[in-house]
Amino acid sequence: MNQIMTGYYNWIKIFSYLSPDDIFSCDHVCQQFRNILSSNYDQIKVIFEDYTYKSLYHLNWYTNRIKLIKIQRINIMDYDALLSDSEIEYMIEGLELKSLKIINCKFKFKPYILEKLIHLEELELGTKCIKQDQLSYFSNVKQLSIQPEKFKLSLGLLYLKNLVSLQIRSIKLDYYSLIKLLEQNYNTLQQLYLEAEQFDRYKMNKIISSLNPEILTAIHLFYFEDYHDEHIYQLTNFKKLNDIQIRKAEVQNSFSYVKFLQFKSFLKVNFEQCDQFDDQCLDILTSSSPQLVYVNIAWTQCTNEPVQRLFLNCLQLKEVNLAGMKQLNDNCFPQEDNWNRILKKCKALSFNKCNNVSDYILKKLKSQKLYIVIVNYHDVEM
Repeated sequence: MNQIMTGYYNWIKIFSYLSPDDIFSCDHVCQQFRNILSSNYDQIKVIFEDYTYKSLYHLNWYTNRIKLIKIQRINIMDYDALLSDSEIEYMIEGLELKSLKIINCKFKFKPYILEKLIHLEELELGTKCIKQDQLSYFSNVKQLSIQPEKFKLSLGLLYLKNLVSLQIRSIKLDYYSLIKLLEQNYNTLQQLYLEAEQFDRYKMNKIISSLNPEILTAIHLFYFEDYHDEHIYQLTNFKKLNDIQIRKAEVQNSFSYVKFLQFKSFLKVNFEQCDQFDDQCLDILTSSSPQLVYVNIAWTQCTNEPVQRLFLNCLQLKEVNLAGMKQLNDNCFPQEDNWNRILKKCKALSFNKCNNVSDYILKKLKSQKLYIVIVNYHDVEM
């Protein structure tokens, strides 16, 4: 019996590495595979979380399967809007979903479906999927990501009072509506991802002031290019920040960054095109955040030695972007006898526009780290 169960779990592990299309093929191989893929083990449910439309036959098979195993999380990726409203509704109807992601250009929620999604804790929707007043159905949602054509104050927003994570991608984002939403989630909001192109520095001061410095862990302000010292000083008070995007900041000197980076421990940072982000800043970041997994310091002025220390000290790195750093050369890498212990988890490494980093050294690194996508000066993968 133990041997049978061991074989069963081994197959589950193998299936977990396959794409949904491959799973579809495996399900039609034999009865044993079909039984395994019909079980409601958590590992099997994870396999069925992502769905991309391939055919009507594939859709029917997938829909029946997720209802059979009672899946609680689903990501429907339908960029070409091939699925009809009724097909999506049938797919999610009857499931007690905790997480729902729908990327579909045409789909619109109907009230009777919304009423059955009261258990949702995570919700991510494309452009036109929902009207803002319908957000009142999602008072239990803790993680919300929406892409409305317009974002303004509505009755539905008043029900969103327990958000932990908020992402809004809209070029027509009403400032006062945003402030209202942030203020009513002051005691819970830990992550903010915001398309902020239309805001000036003074409105950004108010946005940052509407966030709780005691609990916020992540802030990404997409397309906001009016960062100044005052914003960096404001963020200095956010002691739990471990994920930040600061892009094209026009600070007067590196002292703002030094003060901001001190006594913090980061997982992800983006300081792309921040002119005053220098060697001292990178050394503070490297020493205080050995668990870093993502670093983007493209087009900054950091030199070889601090970058070398980044590779040596941060052994959890998964993605590093050093594009445009023309001051770097082959010496930005540690000695070759250290290569076996660095970049073990790295998936992507970019030296685009780094004309002094030779293809020779990148090819040599690639020969030892076959799993890394390495991009050279010409933006070509090695």
